[in-house]
Amino acid sequence: MKTCLAAILIGSFCLPGQAETNGFDAAGAPFETLVLHAQRYGSTQEKKDRRKKARAEMASRGCEALHYLMQNMHIENDSILMLVSHLVGHEKIEDFAAAEVLLEYLESEEARTRRMAAYFLWYCETPEYAEQLLPLLDDPKAAGAALRTLGKWKANAAAGRAAAFLDHDNERRRVLASFALRNMEAVQHAPDLVAALNDPYFTVRKSAAKTLSSFGASIEPLILRELDVSRGLARRELIRVLGEIGAKKSRARLRTLRDDPEPAVREDAQRALQKISLRQS
Repeated sequence: MKTCLAAILIGSFCLPGQAETNGFDAAGAPFETLVLHAQRYGSTQEKKDRRKKARAEMASRGCEALHYLMQNMHIENDSILMLVSHLVGHEKIEDFAAAEVLLEYLESEEARTRRMAAYFLWYCETPEYAEQLLPLLDDPKAAGAALRTLGKWKANAAAGRAAAFLDHDNERRRVLASFALRNMEAVQHAPDLVAALNDPYFTVRKSAAKTLSSFGASIEPLILRELDVSRGLARRELIRVLGEIGAKKSRARLRTLRDDPEPAVREDAQRALQKISLRQS
């Protein structure tokens, strides 16, 4: 079955004659044929009609279709991803039903399948399944997708695991960790995010600053303390965070920075003061 699907997706035909018959019977077609027509470029009206019928039929078969696609997710083909997205992302299958299918593939022997199962769970509003995603945080291939979904689900119980990724070797994982902590509203990890402001990558520093800003005025004392000991780019990010959270107590400290020896710091402080004034006017 898998070999047959792979051949279809690169343009071959496992069922000669069936796929190209004029009277395309979507309801009676096997999944291989539905996948062929659902992913084809609609260069003619006939192909467009078949694609529409094939996608509708896939949607009508719901979880059975999702199972079929996930069983073949290891195949490196974007069409499978697109079709799963159509079923799950466009709410063709109810969230809990889709989640129960996807959860079955979190322990697949295929790394791509595990990763994409975690990725597509992001579309399902089923945070009660967060605990079943936690083991994938130890999976080098699927950890990023699991982190993204746990963040979307606001799984604050996983915040400690997410914060650990702020020290990961991979830049993208560090960025995902910042975004996950923001979605989890994990203010308890503000100190870890402050430390990430020293990251050598611009993307990581900015994502950490954005998450800190989302925590609001509750972290103002921490930011002010860190401002006294920070230097360089981290110090500038802290100034910008103070401007974003619009905290009144920061004004006096920011005013002193308008006379700082570093021109960039003076400019950041002035902009931060302006932002605070705008929010409080």
